[in-house]
Amino acid sequence: MRFHVQETEAALEDLREALAYLNYSAGGSSASKHVLEAYEKAIGLLETMPDGFPLATDPLISSLGYRWIAVASYIAVYTVDRECGVVYIERIFRKSRNWRPLLGA
Repeated sequence: MRFHVQETEAALEDLREALAYLNYSAGGSSASKHVLEAYEKAIGLLETMPDGFPLATDPLISSLGYRWIAVASYIAVYTVDRECGVVYIERIFRKSRNWRPLLGA
C-alpha cells in the first residue's frame, strides 16, 4: 500500500524556520538545500514504509503513536492513519531538541 504524506501547518512552519535559519547562519543555501533534499527523500520513504522507522523513545510519546525519521540534522515526527492511508508529519525538530513538550505530552 502506498501512503499519502501530509504535513501539518506546524510542520511546514518548522521546516520554513529551519531553512531560513540555515540560510542565515550558514551564509548560503548549501546547508538548507541539503536538508530540503533529505526531507524529500524522507517523504518518499514514508510513502512506502511508514512503519519502518522507530517509535519515539519516550514512553508517553510512543504511546500516542509518534514515530520519527531522520532528516539530516533534524527529525520529522509523524503519525500514521492506516485506515485512510495517510502519514501526517506533525513537527520537524533539531535532533538535539527536547520535543516532548512541543507535542503536548
